[in-house]
Amino acid sequence: MTVSGDFDLNPQLVAEADSYRGVGADLRVLRERQGHVIEEVAQSLRISARFLRAIEKGDFGSLPGPAYVVGFLRTYSDYLGTDPKAIVDQFRSEMLGFEAKPDLEFPKPPEETSVPTTPIIVGSVSVAALVFGIWLFMGDDERVGFDPVPPVPEGFGEAGKMADQSIKTDDFLSEETDVVPSVDGVPDGGGPPASIATETVEVAVQAEIAPSASMELAEP
Repeated sequence: MTVSGDFDLNPQLVAEADSYRGVGADLRVLRERQGHVIEEVAQSLRISARFLRAIEKGDFGSLPGPAYVVGFLRTYSDYLGTDPKAIVDQFRSEMLGFEAKPDLEFPKPPEETSVPTTPIIVGSVSVAALVFGIWLFMGDDERVGFDPVPPVPEGFGEAGKMADQSIKTDDFLSEETDVVPSVDGVPDGGGPPASIATETVEVAVQAEIAPSASMELAEP
């Protein structure tokens, strides 16, 4: 098998390489004739040694894709000193049904759906405005979310009134107890009571009247 370029490969060397007779086997023969180790080539080209071995064995299905295969073949053949274009053309001729096409394929943009988006947007805005209006006109208590104060139980007001009256009665009794009782007829100056003074005056008057009556009875 001959590769177009600077080197004419010996068919015997190609047969010894492997049962594979394609472009990868030709590159392998070139590498071995030049004394390169595949790990050395991989480090120099910054291509995985696993990919280079796959190329030499013709296992192109384990490579990332046709675009990468073409790139690896060009780089590898240039490193070995052969014509990259001839290697790529040979690879393409080997691949049945392989058509020359751009290496990179860009995905097509998704088709636009027929569902109109304007009514959906208008409906969403209307619903949002309605919800906001309801929230705006709600009472403060409902917006804040406080629980209403429970009503006062029956009878609680009457019990409170009775308790207030009891407290007022206790206060009145305590005020009456605190007042010191005053003795009737005791003058402010601290003298004897008025009743005792009256009795003393009456006794004195009777004493004065008694001698006078005795003297009147003694006269002839």
